Amino acid sequence: MFIPAAAYGGNILANPGFETGLLGPWFQGANFCGSPCENWNVTSANAHSGVFSATDVNNIEIRQNFAATPTNMVTQVSFWVIHPDLPSLFNAVDFHYSDGIIAEVKTAFTSTTGWEFFDVTSDLAAGKSLTGLSIYGYSGQRTFLDDVTINTVPEPTTVLLVLSGVCLYSLARLRARSF
Repeated sequence: MFIPAAAYGGNILANPGFETGLLGPWFQGANFCGSPCENWNVTSANAHSGVFSATDVNNIEIRQNFAATPTNMVTQVSFWVIHPDLPSLFNAVDFHYSDGIIAEVKTAFTSTTGWEFFDVTSDLAAGKSLTGLSIYGYSGQRTFLDDVTINTVPEPTTVLLVLSGVCLYSLARLRARSF
């Protein structure tokens, strides 16, 4: 499933904070689960912001695909995560690129049992187009995930179109005043 990228800039992910109360368009991918296991699901038990977050138990991938977005247009890739039972656990992060490369770029190590923010923007590969993002839960432990962000800058043609509209509107107002 592909979600169109926002031409105006902003977060290109759909349901980034799971506030629909459903997992979609996120989906569960690779499953390296030992025991115990719990598939990714949406819960109101522990949210960073809003009412909902996603949670799993063990090493299971949660992923969202979207229209190819050049990495030079991406200004931020970040998320909030918590391992409420143990600190010093990690989550793997994978970038999926349009050329078929899947790059495990970062392991986000938590240092507390509270919500922690991770920005992995600097790990994007230059000159590529991003088509998906995956985050894995931690083996054997509960993970909560919330407020996932992939922000982009506006496309230059969109900026020009908006500026043209503002200029035309201003000219029309000036012309109307002169009559």
